[in-house]
Amino acid sequence: MTLDIADRATFERNVARFKAAGIELPRISDLADPPARLAEKARAIAEVDPDAPDPRNLFRVHWHNGADRRALVDVPDHLVVPPELTGIDAT
Repeated sequence: MTLDIADRATFERNVARFKAAGIELPRISDLADPPARLAEKARAIAEVDPDAPDPRNLFRVHWHNGADRRALVDVPDHLVVPPELTGIDAT
């Protein structure tokens, strides 16, 4: 696969920084089907506070979080659409 990277030096610097810090990013395919692809990862990060500034929370950036925001569900429980997108305050 060929990547079009606008700034190769910045890309390489970020790759090195993430490796040094032990930060792992989810793949797009992981986020496309979290119940099938991230079940093991969800168990591994269950103790991480969903509100913590912890890079492991990047594996929770999808719609398949359970009500506790830690577990995975097959069908998204709900979807919050902010007023910035809808133009109305529905909260």
